[in-house]
Amino acid sequence: MKAKHFYIALPFLLLTAIFALRPQMAFAHLVAFSDYEQHGNIYIGPGVEFNETLQQDLAAGEARVKALFDGSQSQPVIIIVTDENGISRYGNNYGAMHPGIFGEAIVMLGPIGMKSIDIIAHELAHAEHYSRIGYLGWMLTPAWFIEGLGMQVDHRPAYQQAHSADALQAVQRKVTFSDFMQGDLTANYSAARLAVMQMLDNGDLLQIVEVQSNL
Repeated sequence: MKAKHFYIALPFLLLTAIFALRPQMAFAHLVAFSDYEQHGNIYIGPGVEFNETLQQDLAAGEARVKALFDGSQSQPVIIIVTDENGISRYGNNYGAMHPGIFGEAIVMLGPIGMKSIDIIAHELAHAEHYSRIGYLGWMLTPAWFIEGLGMQVDHRPAYQQAHSADALQAVQRKVTFSDFMQGDLTANYSAARLAVMQMLDNGDLLQIVEVQSNL
């Protein structure tokens, strides 16, 4: 294959690989070719009303992220779904952030997530984090730090637990998402929240983000 033909084919090869390994991520990249209703960078699925309440909740989530990062540079694609087909195609009932292979991150909000400013802010924080470090940095960042940083703007009471020093050290050993998703998820998320909060109390957010993405 000639070099120029390879570079033309590369995006299609990547999407093929993503479909095989992470189909929800692949479908998210192709949302512009779906029948979803587009409002700028937001794609609305069947049965979703792009009303004032939803727009205000999205704005409130964005405001939390801007406050955490002292500004914002991300412009993620946002997919909002409530129907069963859309949920299985793009994510789950709550929310998900898919790394943007060809650009910005893609945030999916399910029927529960779209009604929660906490979940909206959490997923948008992932998108902002991703915009700062890129795909490689994201893949190198420990899972506990990614989720703990998202929890800084997620104030759901269930995750406001106290933890021992041993528990905080234990959660910081959960480097991969497969490890992080094992055991008591509420405890994992709340411990990660505290671990990252302690780091932020002792240093600059963006410097900490940069260090974590290079571990």
